[in-house]
Amino acid sequence: MELLVYVRNHGGRRDGTTYVGASVGDAPGVETFDHRAPLTSSAEFRVDASVEDPVQELRDAVEQVFTVMGAPGRAVYVTRPSSAIRVLVEPGFDTPYEVAHELAEMLAMCSPKVTARSRIAQPEAMASA
Repeated sequence: MELLVYVRNHGGRRDGTTYVGASVGDAPGVETFDHRAPLTSSAEFRVDASVEDPVQELRDAVEQVFTVMGAPGRAVYVTRPSSAIRVLVEPGFDTPYEVAHELAEMLAMCSPKVTARSRIAQPEAMASA
């Protein structure tokens, strides 16, 4: 079982439309919609559901993809033992932070492990307040 989180930018990051989503399953796919503007940048991150810290796995994968990325305009795909990431950058969506930020938010909302960990952390935070 794996979790897929993705972001797609159509018509330019600054002036276009951004679509963020998630899928879970044995081979989850990206849901597609008809858009007036062409796809200009995107990121897709797949992670095995058994990974203990999927957000850290995302951060490591983003760092790795940016170390091998060449010139903009070409998608880069990196596989890791428990995850895979595909990134296509454009101005405004071309730093590790910008890519990881959108994906991490969706991952935190959708991952059972992240959700469970945040529920456990909340009572501890309240006790120290």
